[in-house]
Amino acid sequence: PSLASSPLAARRWHRTAGSRRPAVCSLSASSGDGKRVVVVGGTGRVGGSTARWILQFGQEEGTPVHVVLAGGSENKFLDTKGRIVRKLPPSKTGEGTGYEHRISFASVDFNDKDALRGVLKGADLVVHTAGPFQQLKDPVVLDAAIEMGVAYVDVCDEKLLCKQALLRNDAATKAGIPAVVSGGIWPGSSAIMAAACVDQLTAKGVECEELEMSFFTAGTGNAGQTVVAATFLLLVEPVLRFVQGKEVEEEAWSQPRDIDFGGDVGVRRVWLLDEPDVYTLGACTGVKNISSRFGTAPMAWNYLFAALRLLPSSLLGDKTFGSALAAFSDPIIRFVDAVVGATNAMRIDARGGGEHVVCKVVHDDLENCVGIATAAFALEMLAGGVKPGVHLPPSLWGEAGKRILGRVKRETDVWEVPGVP
Repeated sequence: PSLASSPLAARRWHRTAGSRRPAVCSLSASSGDGKRVVVVGGTGRVGGSTARWILQFGQEEGTPVHVVLAGGSENKFLDTKGRIVRKLPPSKTGEGTGYEHRISFASVDFNDKDALRGVLKGADLVVHTAGPFQQLKDPVVLDAAIEMGVAYVDVCDEKLLCKQALLRNDAATKAGIPAVVSGGIWPGSSAIMAAACVDQLTAKGVECEELEMSFFTAGTGNAGQTVVAATFLLLVEPVLRFVQGKEVEEEAWSQPRDIDFGGDVGVRRVWLLDEPDVYTLGACTGVKNISSRFGTAPMAWNYLFAALRLLPSSLLGDKTFGSALAAFSDPIIRFVDAVVGATNAMRIDARGGGEHVVCKVVHDDLENCVGIATAAFALEMLAGGVKPGVHLPPSLWGEAGKRILGRVKRETDVWEVPGVP
């Protein structure tokens, strides 16, 4: 919409550049509250939604959690904390909502390894939601997590960072920590669903020859101007596809197709857009033909993105320009979001040997389902379901993947996933 996203919604920028303030969080507050989870970018929409669902899943599954929202603004933290507490159900403890004391704040510059080490000290897991990840070259938070012996998951929607993360596999294994990159709704859960589709074809005795992934989000999925700014960066990136086992680069926002997502979403037009599930599925499944497309509503947004492709890439790929243009357009973005809603829909088509397996999932709110999905990965890691090393989501298909998707099913309008009823 990482959106990640979903990738687009997950591409949010939540840090204060150059901030060198010391971390501010109450370590003693978490000492009796179970597992300690640091959410980097936790004061943003995606990070806040993720923290909310980590707390809720933890309560439901008997894994008490204290979350530390790491961000650049204490005022944003207070707003986010209030939003989280209001959305959580009553706690079994009977102490008010039972959650206020399980949420604390840390002020940190995400590119400052010393500051990160301080925040991660004593943590059980770090969840990295602070995008956009485009144009970044080094997995700084992952490196800090490995050094501090802290489990790690992110919503990275940048394939080059995925590749860099895999180079840390030996270090993560030696440190005894599990790390999952490109988690979330899409990329992430979508890749596990695709692996489930491949497994269904294998069970029928045929080889999967093609995976076609399609995604739709109404408006910005409640992510607002930041998702628009992040999409600008994707429009200048070549789109990775696998064609007959070879990596092929295509132009972004090209080769449209009409896809039936089911439910009230129905048929929507989608275009090629770079999405790391293509890379992770190619690396994990060996399927020879893989592609990913995305579309939004209203249709005018799609035409706008096509028109923006005509701008010089040096301008469209400039983060400052993109953020300024998105900020200027914010009143229109907010109005459109209020009209079209925030639905997120995914469809995966797996074909091979004359067989066709289809997966469809629809949530009514992107911000909410990104949090659900990211928290689903987090809880699986806290429960010990992922072994040490760096993992791509498709490799988790099996018992761990089924448990993750079982959580992702929460609050869906459409759920048609093979192997996960």
